[in-house]
Amino acid sequence: MFYVVLLVFLFIVLFTLEFFIPSGGVLGIFAAAALVAAIIIAFTHSVNLGVGTLAIGGLLVPSLFSVLIRVWPRTPVGKRMLNSPIVQDRSSESNPLLHQVGIAKTDLLPNGSIIVNGRRLDAVSPGFAVDRGAVVEIYSVDGGRIHVRPTDRPLTKQQGPDVEGGSETASMHDNGSESPHPSLETPLDDFGLEDFLEPPT
Repeated sequence: MFYVVLLVFLFIVLFTLEFFIPSGGVLGIFAAAALVAAIIIAFTHSVNLGVGTLAIGGLLVPSLFSVLIRVWPRTPVGKRMLNSPIVQDRSSESNPLLHQVGIAKTDLLPNGSIIVNGRRLDAVSPGFAVDRGAVVEIYSVDGGRIHVRPTDRPLTKQQGPDVEGGSETASMHDNGSESPHPSLETPLDDFGLEDFLEPPT
């Protein structure tokens, strides 16, 4: 019984360290081996103990994974991996959504919705979960699929109306350039309406 508890505890420790220490899966393999060994030893003692250990293992694995996958992006290792350069398709480099920053409208597990510049978009957060309300950045747009990741960058501000045309128009008036449209302030005398206004003789 002592070894069963010890191996289960060792499984929890190794499985947790796998998310914080880049071991290439070695810690995960040792964690799985510890859990399997605990189940085998438990069955050698009694069937009830073996079934109970198997049930505990079946509950521990998804529970730990669900908790750690949410904590991992906030760890130094997770932040360093998420901020690493990512190879992108050339087709996505010219997409206006690329590098836009928004807010997760729903939990991304990994699919969900985000809000960017007031627009609701379907997005995917591959490899990790993102909580609702978290700030996310669009780092790839591949075949219509928007890939996002958590970020500390400020939200993308909505672009205002284009003022270049207005500045050009203002500069034309300042330089005394003639307007391409006819002036609406032409006096009535220039239209030759006197003949129509004189009473018949």
